[in-house]
Amino acid sequence: MEAILWKLRTGAPWRDIPEELCSWKTAYSRFNRWSKTGLWADFFLAYEKKLIRNGYSQTEAMFAVISMQVELGLVKNEQLDKAVAEQLQRYTYPVMPMDIRSILKSLGVKSTTVKLQVN
Repeated sequence: MEAILWKLRTGAPWRDIPEELCSWKTAYSRFNRWSKTGLWADFFLAYEKKLIRNGYSQTEAMFAVISMQVELGLVKNEQLDKAVAEQLQRYTYPVMPMDIRSILKSLGVKSTTVKLQVN
């Protein structure tokens, strides 16, 4: 999970995930498996609600969620409406790692921390 959060925070390609977090292939596989089960759709709805509760307008929350979806590769810039794509370039939102972790745990993700392996 931490590897996916790292990718989310940095916007880096999957292959750049640090090995100490986990293999990029493992992170990518989990991400895809969770996508197929609908976990990310539930996550984005919960994240948008949390942003609104924290004082962001509905428009700001929507752009934050779209921005995160683009960074994760769930949505491509080419898929966005031209007006949305232009607006998206105006806004940047800080990712809130603790909020992300709490939402994911509420959706059933058991661990969002790195598990160190002893050789």
